[in-house]
Amino acid sequence: MVFNILTFRTRSPDRDRKSDELRFKSVKSALDEVISGVSSEINGLQKRIDAQLQQAFHIMDMSGEYSERSKQDEQNIVELETQIKIAKERLKALKKQLGVYETLQKELSKLQSE
Repeated sequence: MVFNILTFRTRSPDRDRKSDELRFKSVKSALDEVISGVSSEINGLQKRIDAQLQQAFHIMDMSGEYSERSKQDEQNIVELETQIKIAKERLKALKKQLGVYETLQKELSKLQSE
């Protein structure tokens, strides 16, 4: 039995390089878009948290001592504190996501430069 080993041919290195480059560009573009979106959400959420904190401080300043506050003022403060806590948890999750996406971006750059 004669084996015809000459029928096996690899693609040209140039074609492989072009295919790899297309994949890298696609993933890089997606990561850039995701990182931009997460960063925007972080910035917007941080601004809203800061504004809510200012509002809570204002309500506390204007309503006097704890024992002198109206029920409505106290409810408003409690609600603001609850919403701020929820927002801070979201901010923490977004920052964790951003770290992962940035790590992926760095790893992709390393792979691309090999």
